[in-house]
Amino acid sequence: MKISNLTNENLINLQLKGKDKIEIIKELASLMEKENKLISSAQYLQDVYKREDEYSTAFERGIAIPHGKSHGVRESCIAIGKCNKVKWSHEDNCPVEIVILMAVPKDKANDEHLAILSKLAEMLMEDEFIEELKKAATSNEVLNMLKNIN
Repeated sequence: MKISNLTNENLINLQLKGKDKIEIIKELASLMEKENKLISSAQYLQDVYKREDEYSTAFERGIAIPHGKSHGVRESCIAIGKCNKVKWSHEDNCPVEIVILMAVPKDKANDEHLAILSKLAEMLMEDEFIEELKKAATSNEVLNMLKNIN
């Protein structure tokens, strides 16, 4: 699975305006909606927020991977954004500055969902990749980084 095949320049926003995780997730989901990746933005957002309520998707080093398996998703994809350091949840000590929002259709939930999460986790274990991602200035740079990693 190539992560770069799940996104494009229109699904990357390196200047998110959201001030909290709800606003940031909505902002990234709107990119998915514009790219026709969602059937129902409302259903997808409901599923993502439900998942967030169960357990925070923030990780150390300022990264969060909110995700949802949803009937509101037409096609698996990821949207990537950079934001001003945001406290993701009350349990998290590290503010989030990189958000990778993942969407998977409910009927592909088992295999595809785990494969994407596994690949993202593998990429994010590399300190150099995270630093390059944080320094990226354009969506094209991020896309090229993803293409080079796969």
